[in-house]
Amino acid sequence: DSPGGDSGPAATVAAVSRLLRESTATRAFVTCCYAVLEAAGGEIVYASCGHPPGLVARGGSVALEELENCGPALGAFEHEAFAERRLRLDAGDSLLLFTDGLTEALSPAGEPFGIERVRAAFAELAARSEISAVRLADELVRRIVDYVASEQLADDLTLVVVRRRA
Repeated sequence: DSPGGDSGPAATVAAVSRLLRESTATRAFVTCCYAVLEAAGGEIVYASCGHPPGLVARGGSVALEELENCGPALGAFEHEAFAERRLRLDAGDSLLLFTDGLTEALSPAGEPFGIERVRAAFAELAARSEISAVRLADELVRRIVDYVASEQLADDLTLVVVRRRA
C-alpha cells in the first residue's frame, strides 16, 4: 500500500472510480494505469486498472515482464478494491505503458497488430542501448502505422516509454 496513506495511486484510482459512478447516468468505465516515478532511485508505484499490462525490459534482455493488474476498470463496479504495486527500474531498464489502440490496430486485411507484435517490437527496441525513450516510442508508432498502412487509426494510440540510464 501507499506509504502516504490514502494519497497513492490506489487511493487516487478508487476516488476517480467513485466519481465516475456518481457523476454519470450511464455505466461509464475507464481503463487506466496511474504510475508515480521517483526518478533518482528508479522506483515506480503504480495502479493498473483494466488496462493492457505494461511491459518491462531489463537491461537489454529480450525477456519481458508484465505489470500486474491492480483492479478493475474505473467506474465498472459498486464494490471494488484497488491495490498498488511497486517496481524498480535499474540502469538500462525500459518500461512501456500503452492503450489497446496498439494491440487492436488492424492491417488492411483486418488482422490486429496484437500483443505478441507489441512485445516483440518493444523487446527488440529496448535491447538497443543507444536508442532514447522518445525514439523507441516513435519507432513503435511508426511500426503500427506501417502495419495499418495508414496514418488514420480506428482507435486511440497512446503510449509512454520510460528508460533508465546509468
